[in-house]
Amino acid sequence: MITLLKMANGIGRRFINERELIIDLSEKKVTVNSEEVKLSPVEFFLLRFLAVNKGKVVSADQLLTYLWKKDIFLLEDGLDVIMDTLISKIEDDQSIPKYIINVNNDAYKFLEV
Repeated sequence: MITLLKMANGIGRRFINERELIIDLSEKKVTVNSEEVKLSPVEFFLLRFLAVNKGKVVSADQLLTYLWKKDIFLLEDGLDVIMDTLISKIEDDQSIPKYIINVNNDAYKFLEV
């Protein structure tokens, strides 16, 4: 769910709230269990894209195309490494994922509750 919060000065901030994971789209910050998680810009863009497409299987090609539109060029092997790192940063226990799963080794899915 994307939420728009109005600040006292009238400037809105947008967030994606998923259980203990909060993605601050305005500040490009992520918190899990109220602790800030340091993500690279590429990790942030991938997390945001997956969260916006929650419940849908997103192929590696779709993710790479999304990054290319942001002038970030990766090969699929590089994407796998970055996704593994991202997942390790946001999941408490990778054997019981709450947020992102790898589907058939060539796609990812942001889990619905």
